[in-house]
Amino acid sequence: MAAGVAAIVVAGCAGVQPSASDEQIVAERAKQRWDAVIAGDMKKAYGYISPAGRSIVSYEGYAGTFRRGFHQGARVTEVRCQGREVCDVTLEIEYMFSGQRVKTPLFEKWVRQDSDWWYLYQQ
Repeated sequence: MAAGVAAIVVAGCAGVQPSASDEQIVAERAKQRWDAVIAGDMKKAYGYISPAGRSIVSYEGYAGTFRRGFHQGARVTEVRCQGREVCDVTLEIEYMFSGQRVKTPLFEKWVRQDSDWWYLYQQ
């Protein structure tokens, strides 16, 4: 399964095929969200939050949780879906700490709502 996730992430801009699995779709959306964060495009990143999440956190509140230029890279390493409504995503995030580039795992939950996959924002 990891090879399938890696293949869709490597495809990047090619987009997600209509026949793609839930894991592939979620992997691509998680990567796109983190690409937006790294690029400083917080409006785009905010757009990946579930509609319910956007009802509890404003754009300004969300954008204020990130320090511009801090995150240096992100890579989806695993997606595991439980049924057709919830997926757990493991990423490897790179950031600068004390002048050195550090990698650390990050765990996210994604949910299906209105036939699309959304990042489950948790305060």
